[in-house]
Amino acid sequence: MSVVTPIIASFNAGEITPMLDARTDQNVRSIAVTKMLGWVPTLQGPAEAAPGTIFVAAAKGPNRLLPFEYNETQGYVIEAGDIYMRFYTNDARIETSPGVAYELVSPFTYAQLQAVEWDQSLDVLYMAHGSVQTRALVRTTADTFAFNLLELRNGPWESRNADESLTVSASGTSGSVTVYSSSPIFEAGDIGGLLEIEYSDFSSVKSWEPGMQIAGSALIQWGGRVYQHVGGNLRTGSVAPIHIEGDRWDGQDGQDINSKGPYGCILRYLYDRWGQVRFTGFTDASTMTATVERRLAATSASWRWRFGAFSDRRGWPHHVCIWQDRLCLFKDYSAHLSAVGGYGPDYADYSLRNELGDLSRDMAFTVVLPNPSKIRWVLAARALIIGTGKGEHVITAASAGAGIGPGNADVPEPGSNGSAEGRALKVGPRAVYVQRARAKLLQMGYDSGRLLQQESEDLTRFADHIGARGFRDPIWQKEPHRLVWLRCDDGTAAGVAFNPDEQLLGWFNRSFADGLSLKSHVSISDPDGRFDQMWFGVQSGANHWVLLQAPFRRSIDTSLDKIMSDASVVIDGAASTAIAAPHLAGKTVEVIADGKVHDDVILDGSGNGTLAYAAAKKIVGLPFEAEMELLSIEAGSDNGSAQNKLGRVHRTDVSMLNSDGIEIEVQGKATRIELQQGDSPLDTAFPLFTGYKEIPTIGNWERSETLRIRRYLPKPATVRAVILHLQKSST
Repeated sequence: MSVVTPIIASFNAGEITPMLDARTDQNVRSIAVTKMLGWVPTLQGPAEAAPGTIFVAAAKGPNRLLPFEYNETQGYVIEAGDIYMRFYTNDARIETSPGVAYELVSPFTYAQLQAVEWDQSLDVLYMAHGSVQTRALVRTTADTFAFNLLELRNGPWESRNADESLTVSASGTSGSVTVYSSSPIFEAGDIGGLLEIEYSDFSSVKSWEPGMQIAGSALIQWGGRVYQHVGGNLRTGSVAPIHIEGDRWDGQDGQDINSKGPYGCILRYLYDRWGQVRFTGFTDASTMTATVERRLAATSASWRWRFGAFSDRRGWPHHVCIWQDRLCLFKDYSAHLSAVGGYGPDYADYSLRNELGDLSRDMAFTVVLPNPSKIRWVLAARALIIGTGKGEHVITAASAGAGIGPGNADVPEPGSNGSAEGRALKVGPRAVYVQRARAKLLQMGYDSGRLLQQESEDLTRFADHIGARGFRDPIWQKEPHRLVWLRCDDGTAAGVAFNPDEQLLGWFNRSFADGLSLKSHVSISDPDGRFDQMWFGVQSGANHWVLLQAPFRRSIDTSLDKIMSDASVVIDGAASTAIAAPHLAGKTVEVIADGKVHDDVILDGSGNGTLAYAAAKKIVGLPFEAEMELLSIEAGSDNGSAQNKLGRVHRTDVSMLNSDGIEIEVQGKATRIELQQGDSPLDTAFPLFTGYKEIPTIGNWERSETLRIRRYLPKPATVRAVILHLQKSST
């Protein structure tokens, strides 16, 4: 028989899979636990009790929370529900008057909101859903917003018609026109969509030549563009016209060296080969009305035509992002990239050709993925990274020196994992996303604008059991701890402390108070711009609440009034015995009163309650579970491994930092660590404890030493280490 005193001095591998329980040869096992619920692993090794949540407001109804961050100190959370939106900033709801929420009518139903994707550029949040025309949510003032339709110009387009027997024509070349087709190709859902008609026959318009006599108001054409003489001289200059709008001279208003002339005309651009109309009405399958947005070259029939890529009939973009100063819209397995800078306001221009009629690098273009699987997420990094149901792709320049653009786009497929519906995260040089079965969290590294040509790394490889609950909506909370949060199908949250540069990968779970189910979560910067806040949308029976996670405390923080309960309210003012939390009516709540733990209180039907003594600052909320369970200890024995050999714990030492409310259960016997001593004053709160606490234990001889650490009071706690004084037999 041997006596050993192993120390568990780090928990930052978090909760690991039961598959690794017997793998004492794996280093990760020595810094892991078998259960981490309501605790968070830290980079330094200790486990920190997860903070509680603050009740911000009752939501209007079922909703999805969305982030809107103008800058690091001007962040908003949007409560997006069925045909409405409400807004939160500076830790509170924006209201038009006390108790009356500022509300905006939204184009999205609650069901559609589950699939809405977005990206932000300054004051504009672009929002996409395949069944609704793309919107731009614009911040008009610090506390008001407006929805604008995103009216795209000059495209984007589907492929051009290739059937020469299928033609279209228009009744005029400008203004309101009627569009006819030789076959029934139109539907009512085309209203609002675009049609491009190309004419290549300019035989009736003479070509421009230098130094030629020209009649006033005559039409001439050059490079597929038609111009009209509107001034200057009646003899052309020596500079060929290339402009695509307005009036320009084609040379000097003067004579040549032989005193001949004068040369030079003012030419007005009229039209080119490509005209565009936007449909305004449906007559029948062969006839529609439209407004000309780009003058048509003729009214004759042409087989060179194509529909715009988006309409009610064809569907709208279901993903959107801003990348390299382009608005990128995604539908099915195609990516449509606008002209750089949008060639106009709001990134809305999808012109294929520049003012010279060339397909220059700064113009719009379309990329079709080689794998015809619907795009499920996009990530704008140095490259444009795309996840589909079958694999991962990257759009980047084929020739890096030329820059990405028409004719210079490469689309390799570096991964074949497949992704779930939802967003991906950019964590440093990594794309983090949920795998297609929603049971794993994967990361894919990229370097110098290109993805590394390798399969994605499984971040759940040491904790594969956690994903059995189904992962959704990964959220990155970078500060103060680097945490990825995931919403699970059972209404709980899972998370991983993630810092690859420091080899930190520690999983944990967070359930909410009894009766609360997580429905949505987002992260924005706090009002000071220092740390990241988590916001949670939860359901409580028929009610829906918006909760704000209380801040994680710093390691030197010794304050006694930390929020460690769910859906909490803070009542601060003159000392009294009254408490009120209307949203918690009829519930049993835990209370911190001037830093002291008060007995639980049952609130009445209005959410009111009475304390046994008066207090100025009171924190009232619901308890949530916080428990760690250690793995069976491997400290060796007289003859090899200690696993499955009889052992008994006769003392446990727990190292805590600024902590209270800890309970230790060893081999089925629970002991609460009491901070009250014989000389402790009873009229003030006990200070938090730092150091070791010794817990004598008379344990039974067992083949596995089970040790659990619980937070049983709404108090902050940090566990730095556990030392077991353990007797082990040789059998």
